[in-house]
Parts: sequence; structure tokens; C-alpha cells
Amino acid sequence: MEPDGRAVAPRLPRFNPFQPGFRANPYPAYTALRTHNPVHQSLGRWVVTRHTDVRRLMMDRTLSVGHVPATLRALAERNGDLTAGRVLEFAEKSIVFTDGAEHRRLRKAVSPFFSPAALSALRKTFADLCGEIVVGLLAHGGEIDIVEAFAQAVPDRLLGHLFALDDKGVGDVRRGTGIIRKLLEPRAASGAEIEEAVASLDTVLAAFARGRQRLGDDRNAGPGMMLRLLDGLGQSGGPLQAAETELMAVMVYVAGLETTAGLIANACLALAEHPGEQRVLRRDPARAEAVVRETLRHEAPLQLTMRTAVAPIVMPEVTIPEGATILLCLGSANRDEEAYEEPNRFLVDRAGPPHLAFGTGLHACLGAVLAQLEAEAAVTVLVGAAELERAGDGELDWSARSTLLRMPERLPMTLRHVS
Repeated sequence: MEPDGRAVAPRLPRFNPFQPGFRANPYPAYTALRTHNPVHQSLGRWVVTRHTDVRRLMMDRTLSVGHVPATLRALAERNGDLTAGRVLEFAEKSIVFTDGAEHRRLRKAVSPFFSPAALSALRKTFADLCGEIVVGLLAHGGEIDIVEAFAQAVPDRLLGHLFALDDKGVGDVRRGTGIIRKLLEPRAASGAEIEEAVASLDTVLAAFARGRQRLGDDRNAGPGMMLRLLDGLGQSGGPLQAAETELMAVMVYVAGLETTAGLIANACLALAEHPGEQRVLRRDPARAEAVVRETLRHEAPLQLTMRTAVAPIVMPEVTIPEGATILLCLGSANRDEEAYEEPNRFLVDRAGPPHLAFGTGLHACLGAVLAQLEAEAAVTVLVGAAELERAGDGELDWSARSTLLRMPERLPMTLRHVS
């Protein structure tokens, strides 16, 4: 109460991913925001937390995804040696950061390669490659870090197969795209890191060039399938320029490597914490689709995404002004009690609306089917061969490499072979 007797208005919660405890468990904070301050300003951005609001804004084609190129362009103007760099070309021509007709042109050209029909033929290949990894893990025995040894190894191996990369190429592309991914958070990247990303583009493209030298003639299967298909779009008479297909290949990795590793790691964690689900999945491998789907809702590897308001946006509580940067909290939306019953429980047979982990609308994740298939193959093969059990009872150390991503930094487990 104020000295003059007036009641003090309660302080409303605000989004702050840097507050103590948020990295370990952001969901109580998300619940408080949805309940008491669902749309608000924090850290220079407008934050949206409810499922219905997040979905609505994702479907709104008047919002822009051009925030990253705009920020990089501002950095380039302050640091002239970046102006001619490949980094601006990458950002401005990337399908992830384009709007309107340009985005539709790029998406129309490549979306047939990422459809269920096009990718379903890879199921056996993915299962075989995952099987090779699991055999090695079981031969190793003892305690392993499932993040490094499996969750990161699977997309490394599977994407490396699709782009015909040898072991050196896999390592070069993993390191290079990890650096380039920092462009997704340009405010968090230093000038030196952005310059490093410029150099990394050339390293990644050189690895793809070596992959091309290893290609055979079969354009529909086998190593290098994705590289061949994308290259075909940039040939004479194709719908894309050669430079655009190169950047598309880079973005497949940038958008799909760490997030898929996070999805697999989070699925392994959920299965270890629910041994009954392991037994059901072992008896019924077709259940892997539902396991992965619920993992995406319950522990989305991509927790946040951004948009820019090109016109004022009227929300139930407030109007977001033109030009504002909007932070859409996917992790919060996927735990919204107004959308899902008992949202904090991992329930494979849950009812409710589709999760928003892959987004929705025009800018829904292009590689969603690919990531889903990779994760399905990973959990099916791993659980089919071994019982997963967490090693130790300490608290998990969740990754601090990004405010966007959510996955364990390490996840010690023991694997017990099953016959």
C-alpha cells in the first residue's frame, strides 16, 4: 500500500529467459505469463504466449519474417567490411527469412522434395543408418551421453547421407552450420562471430562441392539424394538460380541439425522417464509417430520464433504497434491448459489441437516431415534394441547455447540390450 493509502497494483510477470531457474524449467513462468500477462513487452519485444494467439499470428500473412536480415543489414552499415560478405546474401535470400511472393516462389520450388511422398522411401535407409549407430553404442557398454553419442550422431549421419558427405565433410558442415546458426539470434552474436559465420559459409559450400564429386547417377535414392535434387533446380531452365540452391542446402542443415538433435534427445529423455512407453513402443513400432509428436508438444526443441508487425495488430488485451518485433513462445503455446488437458504430462495418446513446434501457416517448417522421420527411426531402432535408463539422479543441465533451443547439454544413460 502507498503512503497515501492507495493499493499498490500487483507486479505482472514478464518474459525473461535469463532469470534464475528459467533454463532448467521455463514452464511455470510460461503458465504465469499465460494467466496474468499473455501479451506484453519485455526485453524490447512483444511477447505472445497463448496457443490461440500464437497460432493466429503464425497464420497471419501480413507479419514479416525479415527481422534477421534487417538486423544484419544494420550491423553491416555499422561495420563496412561485412557489407560485401556472403552473410547478407544468405540471410536475404534464405527461404526462412523471405516474405510474400519471394517466399512462395522458393517454397513452391523445393516443397515437393520435403513431402511425405518424397521422403517415405528413406524410412529403411534411416533405420539402417540408425541401426549402425546403435550397434556401436551397445558394443561400447556402460554409461553414455545419449546427446553426443546418439541424438547428435543421428542427424549427422542421416543428413550426411542425403548430401553425400564423408566424415570430414560431416564434421566441417556440423561446425560451420553451428556457427552460421547464430545468425538466427543476431542480437546475441558479436561482430567477430558474424565474421566467423561469413567464413563458415565457404567451408560448408566446399564440403557440399566435395559431396558432388562423390555422387553417382541415381537421382532418386542413395547417398546424395537431396544434394542432387536441389542442384537440379538450379540448372538451366530450372526455377532457381544456382546460388539459391546452395543457400537452400545450407539452410537445410542450419534449420535441421541442432533442432533434430534436440528432438531426439528430448524423446530419449521422455522415454527414459516413462519406461512403460518404451515397452509399448517395442511391441508396436508404429507408435513412434505418436511418441515423436507428443515430444514435440511436450518439450519442443525450438521454443521461440520471431515475427515483425508490418501494421498494427489488435490483440484481446492490447494493440501491438507497427514495426514491433514479436516473440512467439512455442513452448508456452504447446503447454497451454486452454488447449490441452493436463498439458504438463507426457501423454502419447493425447487429444487436442496439433502442436506448434513446427509452426503453421505459410512459414511452417519446410523440413518438418524430414525431422519427424529421422526422430521416428531413431527412437524405434534404439528402443527396439535397448532399454533406456537415466544414469544418476542429478538435475539435468539444459543447453545454454541459445535462448531459442531447448535440449539437454548432456544426458547420461545406460542401455540394456533386449533380445
